[in-house]
Amino acid sequence: IVNLERQFDSWLGNFDSPRISGMQLQEKFDQLVAKFERLPVSSNAGYVSLFDKFVLGGKRLLERNPDIGMPVEQVSAYIANLQERYRDSIPVVQFTAQGELTADSVDEYIERLTAVSVDRDRDLPQVKKIVLATGEGRYLLNWLEVDALNEVRRNNERFDGLLQSNINYRRSQLEKLASLDPVENAYAFGDEVKRQKNEAAFIQVLGTLQQAARLQSTLWGGSTYADQAVAFETQLENWKAKFDHAKSSRTLPVAIVNQELSAIAETVLLDDKYGVGKWKKLIVNADIRPGESTEHKLTDDGLVTIIKNWEEYQVATVEEEAGKLYLYYNTLRKFSRAPRTTPVNRWILAKRHKSGEIEKSLLN
Repeated sequence: IVNLERQFDSWLGNFDSPRISGMQLQEKFDQLVAKFERLPVSSNAGYVSLFDKFVLGGKRLLERNPDIGMPVEQVSAYIANLQERYRDSIPVVQFTAQGELTADSVDEYIERLTAVSVDRDRDLPQVKKIVLATGEGRYLLNWLEVDALNEVRRNNERFDGLLQSNINYRRSQLEKLASLDPVENAYAFGDEVKRQKNEAAFIQVLGTLQQAARLQSTLWGGSTYADQAVAFETQLENWKAKFDHAKSSRTLPVAIVNQELSAIAETVLLDDKYGVGKWKKLIVNADIRPGESTEHKLTDDGLVTIIKNWEEYQVATVEEEAGKLYLYYNTLRKFSRAPRTTPVNRWILAKRHKSGEIEKSLLN
């Protein structure tokens, strides 16, 4: 009895050792039970004490050797399948090629991260049982309990740094525009195409900030991006207000009275190939002046010099689009010398610039 009790105590001393599986403990326990059963039943205090130890040991074995719901021969394949499924499963937030964070990319990230979390909560209890019972799957268990969460945290930190750097760069460019005075820097408010492009950039950065705020509040907490979004939206509204001010201060150019140039301009601009809409007003605002250019181009035949000579003048047109009036500047040219692909000795529309919106009262 004393010798068997010593063996039992040694077995019990290894009970919590991670190097010994539940199945190994069960096997050793069964061997000790077999030895105990060969002892004659006795009321001896040592026998009774050892019997009680075996009863408690058998109950505790359920903790270390739980039912894993599968034959032990299938455990390796089960663990390998889980490891493959979780490989590269932690998602990373994706930007567009333009550096924009969209609602779709945030939705996809949250959806994928939630799916991994659901799978983890489902698989973790079973993997724990397998590790306890067989000793297999320790790496996977550590990944599910620790490494997966650390990977998400590291990804979020990297993303946060990249996002903030990306936003800061683009926002700084737009904040410079928003700080300009519409009177002192009229050039910055006199190009409708640039206005639309810059407004789209403003809206893109604002959208990125708003999506970052949603991601931050949903996953890791805080309001830094939400605060930035509110401040940036105010800047956007101030920038728009400056364009409204520029619109109210914009005037029509001084007209040069020249019926012949007006008639030429009307004929050219009415040509369907230029796609000029009906104008409310046409103003000759710059008289004829000469122009020339010399360009050297390297071709398969050697160095070619291209010389162009022309005369040009400018007309402004007021055109209505979607109920608003816009001022266009149109440069007309007549080439006297040019390559064969360029029309000569007749007036053409060479350049066209959309300046900006004007008040309807200017037509009165």
